[in-house]
Amino acid sequence: HDYHVKILRIDPLIMVVDNFLQPGEANHMMNISASHMTRSGLQFGDGVGYEERTRTSTTAWIEYHRDVVTRCIHERIKQFTNIPEEDIEALQVIRYQPGQHYSPHYDFMRDDAMLMSDDWSRLKGQRWATMIVYLNEPQAGGATAFPRLNLAFRPVKNSAIFWLNLDRNGLEDWRTEHAGEPVIGGEKWAMNIW
Repeated sequence: HDYHVKILRIDPLIMVVDNFLQPGEANHMMNISASHMTRSGLQFGDGVGYEERTRTSTTAWIEYHRDVVTRCIHERIKQFTNIPEEDIEALQVIRYQPGQHYSPHYDFMRDDAMLMSDDWSRLKGQRWATMIVYLNEPQAGGATAFPRLNLAFRPVKNSAIFWLNLDRNGLEDWRTEHAGEPVIGGEKWAMNIW
C-alpha cells in the first residue's frame, strides 16, 4: 500500500500520513458504524463515565476482526505504528455534526488508578501514541488543533495524523493537548486508533 509520510515535528513527534486508507475503506467504515453510533463519553479512574459539553460527538467501537476491510486496516496500523497487536484497542469511529466538537484534552492516561481499573482493561494500558484517520472532509471547520504547539490540521479523507503522547522518558507530554474544533458545515467522520 502506498502512503506518504510527512514529519511535521520531531519533538513531540507529529506526522501526517497521506492516503493511509485505500479507496473505499473510509466509506466502508462509515457504513458499518452508522447504526451503532452512541453519544461519546469520557471516563475517569473510578470507572465512571460521563457525558458533558466537552465532547459532543457520537462514537461506535468496531473490532478489528469484524470483516476483511477492518482486518486490512488493522494490519496496516500494526505495520505503521509498530504497536504489538495485543496492545491495539478496537477502532473508535467518531462522527461530528455541525456545532459538535471535543474540547482540548490529552489521550494519555493521567491517573494510575485509571490504568489499573478493570473497566480500562480493554484499553490495553497507557496510550503512548494516537492516530486519527479521517474518513471524510467536512465542508467547514472540524480541524484537529494542538493549542500548545500552535498547529491545526484540516481533515483530508483517507489521510491520518499520528503523534506520540509520551516523551522519550515515557512521561506524559503535555504539549500533545489537542482538540476537535467545531464542525461548521457538513459532518466530520474519523477513526481514533490507540
